[in-house]
Amino acid sequence: MLRLAFRTIAPVILFSSFAAAADLPVKAMIPAPAPVLTWSGFYVGAHAGYGWGEPGSTINWYDTVVAGGPHPPAVPAAYSKSVDGFIGGGQLGWNYQMGSLVAGLEADISLTDIKGAISRAGPLNPPFITPYAYEESLKLKWLGTVRGRLGFTPSNNWLLYVTGGLAYGEAQAETNLRFFDINGVQSAQYRGSASQTNVGWTIGGGTEMAFAGNWSAKLEYLYYDLGTINVSGVGNIVVPGLFTVNDHDVNGHIVRVGFNYRLGHGTR
Repeated sequence: MLRLAFRTIAPVILFSSFAAAADLPVKAMIPAPAPVLTWSGFYVGAHAGYGWGEPGSTINWYDTVVAGGPHPPAVPAAYSKSVDGFIGGGQLGWNYQMGSLVAGLEADISLTDIKGAISRAGPLNPPFITPYAYEESLKLKWLGTVRGRLGFTPSNNWLLYVTGGLAYGEAQAETNLRFFDINGVQSAQYRGSASQTNVGWTIGGGTEMAFAGNWSAKLEYLYYDLGTINVSGVGNIVVPGLFTVNDHDVNGHIVRVGFNYRLGHGTR
């Protein structure tokens, strides 16, 4: 009798236990929050791009013995030339992110092949008829900048920014002014060259996209202005104190692409 009762009651107890367990609330599985990229921290990288411009130049005559001071030249006094070429180098910087705002400082150095030249010829201004020929060239040998950056992040891995600050670099300029007699024989020449390092300013903006962990790619535009280079043209004729001074502007535009590697984990 007891065995029969156990066989009857046991399945009921077992079924009731399963039913009660089924009625218990199930604890939901909450996934861990996904890591959020941060732009804060140091980074290093490299860049390459293209530079171009149309810097101007002017010519002045100086006769320090006869009259003293500059005189208007008999040839046209103002010129401009197209320069362009490759630019490439490296950069390092630091960012600090505050919500969607990112502030930072970046320094870079680049070798460049941005250069150009012009050649002009013609008669002197009336009443003179003596022909002349004039050539000049300009080359930016290297360029460096130290800039602040201020931007915002429309999305987690995308940065838009403006930038500006100090620019410095070395440029080389050459001039060659020749005069000819009525028979086409060269009668005088004023030739000179100079290479100097100037300090100026730069401004621009860009965008940067993070990918593949700590890596990011950027596209950037900069305008730079390094002031002028002064080239003295010394004559090959015996005229005491007579020489030319050419002022060459050193400025232009740069568009470049680059890659940065953020040091550290790159997430928060």
